[in-house]
Amino acid sequence: STANRIITRVEDELISSGRFSLPKRREVEETEWTVVVVDVTETLLEAEKKQRRYYSGKKRRHTLKSQVLVDASSTKILAAAHAKGPKHDYALFKQTAPRCQPTVWYVADSGYQGLASRHPQTCLPIKKPKGDQLSPEQKAYNRALGRFRVAIEHVVRSFKIWRILKETYRNRRKRFSLRFNLIAGLINAGLDL
Repeated sequence: STANRIITRVEDELISSGRFSLPKRREVEETEWTVVVVDVTETLLEAEKKQRRYYSGKKRRHTLKSQVLVDASSTKILAAAHAKGPKHDYALFKQTAPRCQPTVWYVADSGYQGLASRHPQTCLPIKKPKGDQLSPEQKAYNRALGRFRVAIEHVVRSFKIWRILKETYRNRRKRFSLRFNLIAGLINAGLDL
C-alpha cells in the first residue's frame, strides 16, 4: 500500500506539471496536420469473473484496447483513447477521434474499414477479393502503405518497452488511461527509457 501511494503521488505530480501531457483535443482539431497515422494496441489483463466485458476475440485473452493517433512527419503522439477489449478498432475511432481538418490524410490498417466513408482522405490497404488475387499494382500499393505505416508500429513498440503495458496489467483499471497517457507524454518528451 505504501508503494501504491508513492506511485499515485508521482503520477499525479507528473500529470499536473503539464510537461508530460498530450495535446488538448481542441489543439489537435485546430492544427493543420498533413498526415495522421492511426493504430491500436492491446494490453493483457488477468481474467475476471465477468468474462465477456474485457474478452478480446482478436487476442483470445482479456485486454484493454488503446488507440493512438500519431503525426506522420514528427512521430509525435497526438491523442490516445481507451476501451475494453471487445471494442472494434473503427468503433473506437468513431467514438473518440478528434475531428481534424478535412485536408488531413488518415493512414490506417484494415481494422478501419469504413473510415473512407467518414473521412474521404483516407489510405487503407486494399483487401483481396474473395476467390481472386490482387493485381501487381495493388500489391505494390499495399507494400508502400505498409512501409509508411511502420512509423506508428515503432511508436507502439515504444509503449511496449514499458513493462506495465508489455506484460499483464494487474493494477486498477480506473487509472489505466492516466498511466497510458503519461507514458505517451514521456515518449513525446523523448524520455523513451
